[in-house]
Formats: sequence, structure tokens, C-alpha cells
Amino acid sequence: MSEERAKKQLNELLNDAIEMAQKLIAKHGSHIPFAVAVRKNGDRLNIAVDDTERPGVDVLESTLLSTLRERCATRELAAVAFVRNVEYRSAVDGTRVDAIECTLDHTDSDAVTCYLPYSWDEKQGFVTGELFATEAREVFFRPIVL
Repeated sequence: MSEERAKKQLNELLNDAIEMAQKLIAKHGSHIPFAVAVRKNGDRLNIAVDDTERPGVDVLESTLLSTLRERCATRELAAVAFVRNVEYRSAVDGTRVDAIECTLDHTDSDAVTCYLPYSWDEKQGFVTGELFATEAREVFFRPIVL
């Protein structure tokens, strides 16, 4: 697969992941970590950890990251979008900012982490800031060394 095709696939995953996160936040006020992925055969799947068995966001996140790394190591997956709800301090004025964080990785492209700042207003619904990208917080695919 070309890097151009990989980037197109990652953009589609990013859009789907953000849409799903927004729906969950609108319904529940936040969301547990989840992933949207593409198998090697092109099938799409959603991956989450059962939060009734593993309470606590840190445990859910750790369990999901382990699951994703195992599935990526076996080369079952071709692309991953790992999504979590985060909070950071604005570099401009130090205020608290909620954001959807989405780490994207693909077997044929470099990993990147994207952030979509948002606020939720009962009347306006989602009010989003500008999407921005940084160095990847996680990397799921490692080159195969022969």
C-alpha cells in the first residue's frame, strides 16, 4: 500500500473516531478509551474494553493499549486510531481545555497524535477548537527486523 493510501485511511479513521467520541461525550459527558481499527483485509472494527469488569479509566486504558499492541504485533491490524478524553492547560492563558486525543498509526505511515479541543454547551452542543497534531504519544507498529 502506498503512503498516500495509508494517509487517506488514517484520515478516515480520524474522522470516524472523532465522530464516535463526540457522540459518546454528548450522551455521557466523556468517554472511556476506545479504538477504531482496520484489519489487513480492509475490514473495520471498533475495539473497547468492558468497563463493568475493569473499573477505572487508567485500568481500561492500560488494558486496551495492551490489546492493541498484541493485535498489531501479530500483524492482524493495518491501522489503528486510539482515542481518549484528555485535559490540558492552554499555552495562551493557562485555562483548562478538554480535548479528544486520537493517536493514529499505520503499517505504511508514521504515527501521529491529534487533539481536538472542545467544550460542551447544552444549547449549542459541541463547540470545537482547531484540530492540531503532535508527535505520537504511542506507536503501535514497529518495523520487522530480519
